[in-house]
Amino acid sequence: MAEPRIACVIPARAGSKRIKNKNMKFLGDRQLVRWSIDAAVESGAFNAGVWVTSDAEDILWLAMAFRATPIHRPPALAEDHVSAHAPVTHAVELIERERGALDFVCLQQPTSPFVRPESFAAMARLMV
Repeated sequence: MAEPRIACVIPARAGSKRIKNKNMKFLGDRQLVRWSIDAAVESGAFNAGVWVTSDAEDILWLAMAFRATPIHRPPALAEDHVSAHAPVTHAVELIERERGALDFVCLQQPTSPFVRPESFAAMARLMV
């Protein structure tokens, strides 16, 4: 049996209702979104990659700089009223079209920066 293909999708839009450009604000020594990128990449849990979906070029560049794959999010999927489900579905459809079917997808919100690489690794072990 083949190893399950697991991807991590981090939805990080530019806009925010309360804090302008919050995903690029520094929390300690790095940007908020980078905490999630680093933990996901360092975990080694995502054999189908770590993907960042955003409408912001600076977030997409940051993703590339720290070994995540950027996905340009259409403006209609970056509005305040859009749930996390729509951009993640968009990302998964794009990933599967370009790289093949996924077995599992982990949604990592950048506003939950304290997840540890070990937590992702434990989650992946539960999937197999």
